[in-house]
Amino acid sequence: MVIVAVVLIASAALSIFSDGTSVAHKVANAIVSPFEKVFTSIKNGVASLWEAQTQYDELLAENEELRDEIRELEKLIGDAELYRAENEELRALLDIRRSYVDLSIDTATIIAWNDTSWASTFTINKGIRDGVQEQTCVITKDGLVGVVERVENSYAEVRTLIDTKFSTGVRLKRTNLFAVANGEFTLMKDGLLRVEMLPLDSDVKVGDQLVTSGVSDLFPPDIVIGTVTAVDTEDGGMTMYAEVAPAVVLDELTQVFVVLGYEADAAE
Repeated sequence: MVIVAVVLIASAALSIFSDGTSVAHKVANAIVSPFEKVFTSIKNGVASLWEAQTQYDELLAENEELRDEIRELEKLIGDAELYRAENEELRALLDIRRSYVDLSIDTATIIAWNDTSWASTFTINKGIRDGVQEQTCVITKDGLVGVVERVENSYAEVRTLIDTKFSTGVRLKRTNLFAVANGEFTLMKDGLLRVEMLPLDSDVKVGDQLVTSGVSDLFPPDIVIGTVTAVDTEDGGMTMYAEVAPAVVLDELTQVFVVLGYEADAAE
């Protein structure tokens, strides 16, 4: 590199003090020319690298801006989803109040499912302090969900209508036939319940809708329970039974309504 520097200095001096046609000047140019090409190549490479680095930095900045925009959009989408859920909840509450004017109800959120092979229950975020009591009816806008089995100060456990310990009086809307629906172990895994001890001459058909009978004080009358999916004769051949699919899709529940009271006299 010392030699190159000396040659460059000599070349520069010759270019100043000679006309460029001397032998020394030509020799110097011949020596320096390859180095000039290398230096020019290096210079161009450094310039390209610098330009690439500048573009990379610009892309990083643009990418970060896009990330910020995406985060903002995700927040807006999340807020919109929250507002939509709240709107649906309020709409469902309004629909229930219109459908069941005699009911005093409160909203509740499901905070845990406690399903096992022998039971179908869940926990809600309302309890004694909210006016919830044992044997309180739990519904949605679609129909009956179950009944409060155990209540604490700030939460309560609800037994669903397909649970093996669940039982309620029902009425067949089409024929006004009264019967009893129960949770049944072999049907629970399929999300069904059973109506038993139906007379052989009962006019029960697939597709018939069942509602609460209102015979007892446990459930208000005319709460939709579900639809008959199958009808058959009991093993003994003396009575019939029907399998019923609940109107409420239990697996999709997140919010429910707790019936704190109702005007039984008015309902009657």
